[in-house]
Amino acid sequence: MLGHVVRSRESSTFFLLLFIAFTRVIALLFASYAAILIARIKGASDYEIGFINGFYVLAYACSAMFFGTHSDKWGRKRVLLLSHIVAAAISINYIFLILFAGELHIPTILTFIGFLRILDGVFLGAFWAPLQGRLCESPEWSDGRLRYYNLSWSLGILFANVIMSAATGVVPLPDTLFPVLAMLLIISEGIFSLNIVLMLLKLQDLPKNCPSSESEIENQVNSQTGTKKKHQSKKLSPQTKIAIFAMVIFGMLMGTLYTSIFNQFSRVSIETLGIVNLIPWVALLDNVRFSTQTVTLAIAKKPLHPKQRFLVLSGISILILIGLAFASEFLLQTGIISFIPLVGIGGIMLGLFFANGFSVIASEARPDNQGYYQGILETISNVGYFVGVVISGSISDFFGYFASYTVVASCMLGFFILIALNPVPNTSEIKKIENQVN
Repeated sequence: MLGHVVRSRESSTFFLLLFIAFTRVIALLFASYAAILIARIKGASDYEIGFINGFYVLAYACSAMFFGTHSDKWGRKRVLLLSHIVAAAISINYIFLILFAGELHIPTILTFIGFLRILDGVFLGAFWAPLQGRLCESPEWSDGRLRYYNLSWSLGILFANVIMSAATGVVPLPDTLFPVLAMLLIISEGIFSLNIVLMLLKLQDLPKNCPSSESEIENQVNSQTGTKKKHQSKKLSPQTKIAIFAMVIFGMLMGTLYTSIFNQFSRVSIETLGIVNLIPWVALLDNVRFSTQTVTLAIAKKPLHPKQRFLVLSGISILILIGLAFASEFLLQTGIISFIPLVGIGGIMLGLFFANGFSVIASEARPDNQGYYQGILETISNVGYFVGVVISGSISDFFGYFASYTVVASCMLGFFILIALNPVPNTSEIKKIENQVN
């Protein structure tokens, strides 16, 4: 009887969490877009933007591991509420920054933005890892539901990008953008407030004594094979190690795609005083990427041979960055035409990376330590993102965008080699026992 009640409640909780993921992404992008665009308008270089974004992502990576693990003890709801409350306070500070941007010196503005971005990263890490832990620990969780979750946050990004590209495309640069950015931040405040109310009223933590049917089967398999329960040991399997290497490449590709394109397009727009306004195309290109990524996430299935799949994805991702390096050299001659197919294919790669990596890492965990493993997922992917944005932002200032893409591609090659060299043992005997239990 208790199991039936829990499963019924979990079904509605699942859709609540999807809505929260969808709306939180929108608010997140509005705030991030406003912060970086303010920095660019006030004269920040690629190097400075790279480090602002880099420390934001690094804070996120460290925070995800901490809050993901501790949400196993403190409860997911408590950590998710904390994340939303602090994020709402940070957005208010961005609004004040816009109001007083004309009265502040550029170093002061950049320092303040950097500080707020670090706080943003810390409490974003307190959101995604616990949210994913709450989803994966549910008895209702399955690979099929993973697709719906991926679809929710991807659609949030698409929706936010459409609004941002429309908003920045109807006003001239640069200072007249400030009221538009303030409007987006006010919308994000409303989103945070709505989600806080919904979580207070509807969200409940899962009882600790309610294991999923999958974990019950796993216990039987472990008892027959003499294998130690996965949730009693935090030793990572070879499959998970491969997925971790792959998620670093995922993060590097994602960070480089957005940062380098934003830096180049915004620099051209600012330097020409808006005569060549490429800023709206940043969001639209991001929509191309997330359109292909969203479709991929909606249809992606758990791979039978993750090592081979990750090797193929990594190799194609390296080729995409090399292609973007050449496209960046001819931006003013060809416009965005050469970027569109490369960014679209990049979205497919990102979708497959995330779907496969998430599935492999989540399958390693049990309900009582999902936060820990989701913390690993978020931390590792954002370490890759940090490397991507810092390298691409730093190198482009001194050596150009061609160099920034190719150097990141070279770094990704190192992780490609690690995936290739990492052995995967034969698990056919375990699979045979699992089939017998099922």
